[in-house]
Amino acid sequence: MRISTCFIVVIALVSQAARAAENPLDMIPASASLVIRLQAPETMIEDLGAFVDKVQPGFGNVAKAQLMPALGQAISNTTLDGVDITRDWYVAIFIDEDKEPKSVLLIPTTDVAEVKEAMGSEFEFIEKDGWLACTRENQFRDEFKKCVSGEADSISKKFDDRTKTALMSGHLCAAVNAGAVRQAFEEELSSAEGRIEDFIQAMGKEIDSASPAA
Repeated sequence: MRISTCFIVVIALVSQAARAAENPLDMIPASASLVIRLQAPETMIEDLGAFVDKVQPGFGNVAKAQLMPALGQAISNTTLDGVDITRDWYVAIFIDEDKEPKSVLLIPTTDVAEVKEAMGSEFEFIEKDGWLACTRENQFRDEFKKCVSGEADSISKKFDDRTKTALMSGHLCAAVNAGAVRQAFEEELSSAEGRIEDFIQAMGKEIDSASPAA
């Protein structure tokens, strides 16, 4: 009985450690403004096919046959070589210096080398625990490297438990990092606050001038 109990405890600890190592949010820098999660394609496509069949019987398989190649094209890996479709995918959105959104794809792999070969040299890759961050943006590549090495905080520390639960709740979910968005548009927000304050003051003067004297 003691041996069995000890064995169960060891298995539980190993499982918890594996889950912790696989948490993809730990790879995403805290500077990301938005994180999008796509439920494991295998599961999502099955669910979508079943839904289509309910709406239009017989068309579920047609939809499923089209969706997987479409996902492959979206990540520049048409046949999904080396990609793990049984686990969730993520996209991290950053705001660059020109206030334009830039995306970094975070995908689980079954074979890292196959993914790199399929996606080609136009991408830069950052690897950790079988996950690949794939980006064309050198600026954000470096941020991912710092996050993976522990030099920079991950977005996992910015999201509370409620946000993380919501992010994991559906087929396609997104979570906004309000702090990063505020920082990216700090100048614009400050300017807007000034204009709003001026407007309120002007409106106050107009109301005072329109009010009859006591």
